[in-house]
Amino acid sequence: MYMEMKTYRYHGHSMSDPGITYRTRDEVSEVRQSRDPIESIKKKILDAGFATEDELKATEKEIRTEVQQALAAAKASSPPPMEELFTDIYSTEDATQEGKRLVSEFPEEIRMPDRANTRINN
Repeated sequence: MYMEMKTYRYHGHSMSDPGITYRTRDEVSEVRQSRDPIESIKKKILDAGFATEDELKATEKEIRTEVQQALAAAKASSPPPMEELFTDIYSTEDATQEGKRLVSEFPEEIRMPDRANTRINN
């Protein structure tokens, strides 16, 4: 089975961006009601008979518990060392220098648009 899930950001980018200065509350509400990817996959799973409503609810409860435990563990741990900042960042450039941009090694069709690449600031 192949499924393409198009997502939509319901909230702004940050606390200073409520997300409604460039779109209306009605637009956000309409998208949430008509094409929410999580609700869409739930419906497809139920319609195909892969799981029952109760099984999905139990799975959601397990996932919430796992996320809460991971969050508590992350909050209780110490910050990682600065050397880890660039761990698992794949780039053809040395982005540790001021003003350098991260350049993806992956083909155009599987990487984020250029606007996702940000300057590294100290």
